[in-house]
Amino acid sequence: STGTVDQVYLAFRLAVIRLFWPSEPMPLILDDAFASYDDERLTGTLSWLHSNYRGQVLVFTCHSREKLLLKASDCEDELYQAYTYPNQKAILL
Repeated sequence: STGTVDQVYLAFRLAVIRLFWPSEPMPLILDDAFASYDDERLTGTLSWLHSNYRGQVLVFTCHSREKLLLKASDCEDELYQAYTYPNQKAILL
């Protein structure tokens, strides 16, 4: 499925970051990277990123699903927050 391909691509990006910057927390910028994920896959990915990724994660999307799943999975905290810009459909995690 497309969601599986997108998940493999995310894993590849994370591996490249770790390969080139093994000891430095690098930012991860994702633009609608989860559009093809189902809710279960997205919840697992957001939870994994929250628990394991050492760098800053910026997720840009026009969907509110990511924000809702963050709140539902107790991943949202003082370091991992979702912002919705007024009159925009972009969410920054």
